[in-house]
Order: sequence, then structure tokens, then C-alpha cells
Amino acid sequence: MKNYFNLLLFSFIIILSSCSGSDVYQGNWKATDTNGNKFEINFEPKKFSIKNVDGNIETFEYTQNSVKIENSVRTYGIKLSDGRAYNILLPMKQAKG
Repeated sequence: MKNYFNLLLFSFIIILSSCSGSDVYQGNWKATDTNGNKFEINFEPKKFSIKNVDGNIETFEYTQNSVKIENSVRTYGIKLSDGRAYNILLPMKQAKG
């Protein structure tokens, strides 16, 4: 019974921690779209905002729903409150040797 409780508690902790965004990508980022337009993106634990060159800001709520590491690229899946889903791809630093 104790093992069952520990497994349940561990699963609950994993679910809670997966709801907010990773510390890895939280903060301010600069981005460009395919047309060369520049943006600033600010990730917080449960929302992010996008500011365009005109200073207009849009804010979106999100949850993180996946993490994957493959070929030195870390991919985070996020889902917006309106149902849209996106991936954030970040290259991992190579160890100097």
C-alpha cells in the first residue's frame, strides 16, 4: 500500500511540475518571423507575451506538455489556452573538451 501511495504522489508531482513552463526558456527572447519582422517574447511560468516593433503586446496563457531531447536539441511542447500547440526548440551547449 505504501508503494502505491508513493507512486501516486510521484505522479501527482510530475503532473503539477509539467503544468508550468521550464526555467530553461523563461525570460526575455528576441525573435524574427519568416518575413524578417522582429519581436520580443517574454516567457513566465504560465503565460508569455509577444511584443512587436510597434510596441503592441499580446499575452497568451500556456501549459507545458512535453520535453524531448534528441541530437543535442531540447524540444519543449506548449499548449495555449485556446488549444493551439507549439514546440520550442533550443540547441544544447556542447561540452568543451
